[in-house]
Amino acid sequence: MIQKLKPGSLQSIINSIGIGRYLMFSNKASPKRFNKVYPSAEEAVKDIFSGAVIATAGFGLCGIQENLINAIAKMPIKDLTIISNTSGTDNFGPGVLFNAGKVKRIYTSYFGGNRVVEKMYLNGKVEAVFLP
Repeated sequence: MIQKLKPGSLQSIINSIGIGRYLMFSNKASPKRFNKVYPSAEEAVKDIFSGAVIATAGFGLCGIQENLINAIAKMPIKDLTIISNTSGTDNFGPGVLFNAGKVKRIYTSYFGGNRVVEKMYLNGKVEAVFLP
């Protein structure tokens, strides 16, 4: 499914993926939710649940949250929505989550460097919304 949104329309993105109620914290957030320092990547992502929306930072493969992505890939969750400027490569960056079968939808501007995501998209196994 390809969906075209108006450029710069953050509200239309929020509405289309239904994350308004999750923008602050989920109801599973721990009492330490304002402390951004965790002893491990696994501890930092433990409250992420199936169906969650995850926005990643970085440019291409630079500045990505490699340890957090790997920790999420090991979790027993699925149907994630990823917001990222890229889908990574076959075995690095957000691509790790696709290989692990965790992603249902991606909002991105590019996934040409990831053959796994390309194949999943063409076979209807992942939805993609392309943003300029």
